[in-house]
Amino acid sequence: MVQNPFDIYSEEYEEWFEENKTTFKSELLAIRQVMPISKKGIEIGIGSEIFAEQLGIKFGIDPSESMLELARKRNLIVIN
Repeated sequence: MVQNPFDIYSEEYEEWFEENKTTFKSELLAIRQVMPISKKGIEIGIGSEIFAEQLGIKFGIDPSESMLELARKRNLIVIN
């Protein structure tokens, strides 16, 4: 069975966005353009919640348990 790369590299995922802040901000702006006005919903593929935190999203799902561990540390309600 092939292991989920997000389980293996969850910390590196976070670090990449910290090192590439301009790209992160650009992606946030793009996502905000398509978010519902009410800002209510669930993020599919919430990962570590690095985007959810900035977008005010409180709920999410993700198949990577390692990423969800990071999200739980940030007090999000997440499931896989």
